[in-house]
Amino acid sequence: STAHGTFNGIGNAGSECRHTNGDASGCDKRLASLSASNIKSIVGRFWPVCVALITGTIIGTRILSVIDERLLLLVVGLFVIVLTLFQASQFKLQIESRLVVPTGIIFGIASGVIGGISSMFGPMLILYLVSVKDLEKEDFVSTISFLYISAVVPWAVLLFSVGLLRGPLLLGSVAAVIPVTIGMLFGQHLREHISEQRFQQLMLLVLITSGSTMLWRAWSVG
Repeated sequence: STAHGTFNGIGNAGSECRHTNGDASGCDKRLASLSASNIKSIVGRFWPVCVALITGTIIGTRILSVIDERLLLLVVGLFVIVLTLFQASQFKLQIESRLVVPTGIIFGIASGVIGGISSMFGPMLILYLVSVKDLEKEDFVSTISFLYISAVVPWAVLLFSVGLLRGPLLLGSVAAVIPVTIGMLFGQHLREHISEQRFQQLMLLVLITSGSTMLWRAWSVG
């Protein structure tokens, strides 16, 4: 695939930069060019999912005050756990290339609505991306980063505009960026040392944890 070839190119460029005495700035420019090419590929493939995600986020934020959050968390938590168990079996869902966009739009709207209400954008996005047949771990991380930022930024702006993200909550949210950044750096280092199969297993573990967290939150709300 285009994205796979891009990442191979990044690896080759990095190897050349480490093992040759060529111009360092030339290496940096080449790596930056390949990274930009990958970003363009990801955006070009998943922009309809991004639009659906933002739309769902707006809907979720607007209905925040009228929806039964406990029921929503209960249903979605069970759905995530059940579908994750299927993904760990021989009956796992595999989304073919021709269905990536239409399926992504459905998952994008669902993720946006759920995230807009509960802040939990991740489970449905991860569930969608682990089901995309040709998406390797490097592409997975780039794609979910693009989609997550696309959802969280407008969500935060919407919450601020209606007065729900102010004062201590706003400061706490900003402060949370620090441990998140540390976790991302650690995850990036870890990702370089695990296989595709192990990565898939870890993502399924994350999904089970996320689904269980939703069930716990549903119980706590009650």
